[in-house]
Amino acid sequence: MKLRLFALVVFLAACAAPPAPQIVSAYASSSAQYWLTKLYACATKESVALRLDAETPDIDLQLGEPQNFNLPAYQIGEEEIVAAANKASPLTNLSPEETRRLFGQAESNWRVWILPAGDGAQRALQNFTVSGAAQVADSAQQMALNLSTDSGAVGVLPAHWLNDSLRVLYSFGGVPALALTQSAPAPVVLRLVACLQ
Repeated sequence: MKLRLFALVVFLAACAAPPAPQIVSAYASSSAQYWLTKLYACATKESVALRLDAETPDIDLQLGEPQNFNLPAYQIGEEEIVAAANKASPLTNLSPEETRRLFGQAESNWRVWILPAGDGAQRALQNFTVSGAAQVADSAQQMALNLSTDSGAVGVLPAHWLNDSLRVLYSFGGVPALALTQSAPAPVVLRLVACLQ
């Protein structure tokens, strides 16, 4: 009888549902989407479910230091920001002054693309006057697609978005890739951030 009872307990314990995974909310700016892919890999490794939430994420992935923030920030890497064009474009390596003129001219032979204001990659242009004629891409992915399919286009994007049909015209240098968290992050959030580092 004791053996049957023991077997029944072991059987029921084996059939019990596994514990529900911990859920962490996350957001990544368009320029930081590369790092979101890495966060998903870390979440899988840690058995954590991610929920995308732009309003109040537990982990907010950004490129460059956001203005007016006072949350804990952890550097998870670095990203080079570049001006790029289609390889079929006659444009080649540009000087800072040539880059400034290219992005600042209202009347140009080039279709100039920028990312939304406040985007980490777009902040690389903060010391440049950008023409009002510049078109705004919805995301770094859209920017890469626009430049890949239009030999008359130029734009600014993180180097992770470069593909075989694009060439770098100018490097604005590297910016930190950051994971911003709430003021008192939960241990699971800190484990995910550590995994990203």
